[in-house]
Amino acid sequence: MFVKAILTLDHRSTDIHYLQKLLARGKGIPYFSELLTNPKLSYFIENLNLVHAKMRFGEAGFGVKQQELIQVLDEVAFNLNKTYLNMMKCKDAHPFYVPDALKESFLHDNKFFRDNDISNNVMDSIPQPT
Repeated sequence: MFVKAILTLDHRSTDIHYLQKLLARGKGIPYFSELLTNPKLSYFIENLNLVHAKMRFGEAGFGVKQQELIQVLDEVAFNLNKTYLNMMKCKDAHPFYVPDALKESFLHDNKFFRDNDISNNVMDSIPQPT
């Protein structure tokens, strides 16, 4: 959803659902290029569709390195959020929405988000264009 929101801000919206094609459409958006060229991140992106399909269609009996997956997901979410806020030209910080019930597990071993980067108030996380 972050990728589609960023593309919409840049007037490159599309109905494509395949993540790699969406990222390629955002040519020139710095973090999109990073997601496609950084070996660790591109591997994550390539396999995200496979993981999603297997979990969605009930074939989740495959081996996933859960902690590794979560750390890369934290990195991608943090940087896509930063990209989105930069493109919205937000001068003020807007915390990432995390419900109180998930706060402890969300921050556990998180190398990107810190306590002051999140809020349990969804309205805090909605940037207003300047």
